[in-house]
Parts: sequence; structure tokens; C-alpha cells
Amino acid sequence: MQKDTNGTTLDITHAEKDLGVISDENLKFHKHIGNAVNKASRMLGLIRKTFALLDETTVPRLFTAMVRPHPEYGNVIWRPRYRGDKLEVEKVQRRATKLIPSISHLP
Repeated sequence: MQKDTNGTTLDITHAEKDLGVISDENLKFHKHIGNAVNKASRMLGLIRKTFALLDETTVPRLFTAMVRPHPEYGNVIWRPRYRGDKLEVEKVQRRATKLIPSISHLP
């Protein structure tokens, strides 16, 4: 749908990306969190397939350098207020701990 403003046609959007943070018309950040979690999960999959030795020293370093920046970007603005969003972000961390054989059996 489009609106006409003084002869200029504008498209109506339901989400906007500003400085890398996606917000919807209600200023909720569900889509941003979903995108960040998706990027972080893909990065974890890449780490799992690329590195042969995943131990207690390697995984935390890789996680800190390659995975954590995705869900943390702009968290001062969007901070997860909703329980579902918090659980999505925590799933990434749980998935990373499952990569370490010595602690993968822990909840």
C-alpha cells in the first residue's frame, strides 16, 4: 500500500532498519532478535564444521570472537524484554556449550 504526500508517493513499511537494528511500527525488536539469533546459529554451525578440535579453551574464544557479537549488537537499544526473545538468545549459548565434549551432557 502507498500513500501520497504532496505529490510524492511513499511506501508503507512494517519494519525499519536503522543503524543495523530492526524495529517494527510498535517499536518491538522481535525481527531484529530473530535475525541476530539466526546469524549466530549459522556461525556456530560454521565453527562446528570447520574446527576439528573443540575443547574448553577453543570454543569460548571462538564464541566470544565470532558468535557473540551478532546477538549483542545494539543490545542497549533492543535489550530482550520479552521472555521468548530471551530464550532465543539463550539457545545460542546453550548450543555453543553443547560443542564442548566434556560438558555437552550438562543441562
